[in-house]
Amino acid sequence: MLYYERVEKEIDLDEDEAINEAVNEVEKSLLNELTREAVLVDKIIETKKEEDGNALVKVIFVIEQNIVNDILTDY
Repeated sequence: MLYYERVEKEIDLDEDEAINEAVNEVEKSLLNELTREAVLVDKIIETKKEEDGNALVKVIFVIEQNIVNDILTDY
């Protein structure tokens, strides 16, 4: 078994850098789940500053993808 020590450290990022980093991480994760035909058309980013100093980031991705099945179905 391998054990790793968990070290907590502060990262000095301003609010804009932290938001951009979070959006890029979520976008990368989403694109890994989509097919190659999917195209990212737009992304809508909403941020809200929490009372405890944290920022809440909501990202809506607009994706264009052909979801039609090419197999013909006989009825």
